[in-house]
Parts: sequence; structure tokens; C-alpha cells
Amino acid sequence: VKKEAIDQLNTAAQQLGTYVAKFWVRANTAQKSPALLDELARAQGIVVIELRSYDQATHTISPNDAQKLVSEVRRALTGES
Repeated sequence: VKKEAIDQLNTAAQQLGTYVAKFWVRANTAQKSPALLDELARAQGIVVIELRSYDQATHTISPNDAQKLVSEVRRALTGES
């Protein structure tokens, strides 16, 4: 992922309006995203969720990662801590 992708997500969210949450859901790949991109995303209000169990062959995640995804999305949409 590059900075341009983060900018593109922000631009799309601005077009959609006020009640939009921005998420960057990514797999745990061998090629880690630079910490600077994570910081940039978070600084722009993007929720970064890493699913470490993602299997590219089967396109599945573990039950724990599924729960993590649901929890993070719920937290962002409801404002829960």
C-alpha cells in the first residue's frame, strides 16, 4: 500500500458524506506495511485492522480474527471504547 491509496480512500469518503467510517483491513503478509503508512492512515481517521490469520489460498480468516474485525467495525461505528 502506498500513500496514494490512503489519499484515495480519504477522497472517496469525503464524497460519501459525514456519516462514513474509513477502514483499512489488511492481511498479515510477508511484506509489512511501513509504520509510517499506519501512522498516516490513523492520523487521517482511518481505522487500521490487520487480520493475521488470513489465508490467501482459501480466502478465510480465523474465528478470532473474524471477531476482531466485527469488534473493530462496531467500535468505529458506535464510538465505543
